[in-house]
Amino acid sequence: MTSRILCTLSVTAALTAFGTTVNRSQSCMILTRDPLCWSNYNGAAQTGGQYPQMSASGGSAVGGMLLMQFDLSGFAGQTCTQDATFTIKNTWSDTSNPTYPFEICPVISNWDAATVTWKNWIGDTLGTTFRSVLGPVMQTLDVPSTNAWPGVQSYFVVSQSVIQAWLDDPSANHGIALVPATTYCNFLWFSDAATWRSQTERGQLIFTSFSSGATPAPPGGVWASDGEFASKVWVRFNPSTAATKYAVYRNTVNNSGTAANISGDITATEFYDTTAPVNQPMYYWVRAGNASGWSVFGASDTGQATNNGTNDTPVKVILMGGQSNMKCQHAKGTLPASLQSPQADVKLDYFVQGAGDGAAFTRTLDWIDLQCYTGYIYGYQNNNYGPEITCGRGLADELASTHQLAIMKFAVDGARIFNNGGSAVFLPSAGKLYTVWTNQL
Repeated sequence: MTSRILCTLSVTAALTAFGTTVNRSQSCMILTRDPLCWSNYNGAAQTGGQYPQMSASGGSAVGGMLLMQFDLSGFAGQTCTQDATFTIKNTWSDTSNPTYPFEICPVISNWDAATVTWKNWIGDTLGTTFRSVLGPVMQTLDVPSTNAWPGVQSYFVVSQSVIQAWLDDPSANHGIALVPATTYCNFLWFSDAATWRSQTERGQLIFTSFSSGATPAPPGGVWASDGEFASKVWVRFNPSTAATKYAVYRNTVNNSGTAANISGDITATEFYDTTAPVNQPMYYWVRAGNASGWSVFGASDTGQATNNGTNDTPVKVILMGGQSNMKCQHAKGTLPASLQSPQADVKLDYFVQGAGDGAAFTRTLDWIDLQCYTGYIYGYQNNNYGPEITCGRGLADELASTHQLAIMKFAVDGARIFNNGGSAVFLPSAGKLYTVWTNQL
């Protein structure tokens, strides 16, 4: 076990990106035959087309499909970073089944909402011939059926590759189609005909993009280890928006202009410098890059490898806290045989609160190998265990290639986790027990 703890809490920096919401530029419902709404479900109320239906009957595989297109010309040349979301609302549907599957597909044939019909766009033949105007299914979603107001908001996935193709070539953007995937379902989706409904309910496209014409900003939070390792320096940093790669630089003096690139192009937000000279402080910088180029150098940090380092593997420390259920409630014999013996690759530090409100925590176990408790804790039996055994084993296996694992656990007998003495236990600003423990740490 290393004599130094690199981090006591695991903090992940979130990637900041630009989210965009686009309303429809046009939409319509096309059906295989007239009149517009020919199902007998509340038919009189639907003939105005406020809620076009998509039921499939009369031997047809699909009776109708909803078409929607979004004007993305203002985002031409940008890069879509992930799958997009198409959201729309439905209500007053057939409730014979609790859900009905719907497919969302890209449209590959041009159409115009003012003139398009099933016959002039697809033809007279029913069945599956409508597939000729659609691309591959991007998602099949089981949509809940409901006859209750205000209905159900559904969220469909639109593939990142489809959005990117539209951004690269706006003439290829023919929108999306919502198609029933069953031989019969009677759904009433809010289309543009329902002008009295909100923009969100009538369909929106939500996606994330950035301008590929700009180089990214340099990463922030550059940090280099100071003697924790005997043969390397660990450099980590925050992600940079729009970056697709990073490069780590090193120098013996605080001058980025003469610094050497020691990492090459990497995608991770950390790097181990295994060529760092021992006992010599080094300066480290990180640049972020994408297809448009590299960022400038940001702030540096110093780090060094040292022969005082005792272990080359960083330690990730997990904090576990709770009441009686966090103590040793369960018999050792209920564990799989492989977990009944001490686990030398996981270390455990166990605190139990003393008697009295605000009393200090006593260290019952002091950095021992993870194992069942072999003493008595306020009446709990010998050779019992808490959730740390299975949790620790699972996390240790997951982190085996990058980190050691240590667990710091505290337990408070007979306390209410959410409210103890009028204060929430897990709010450092108010929880007495949590505050006592964290201050002690």
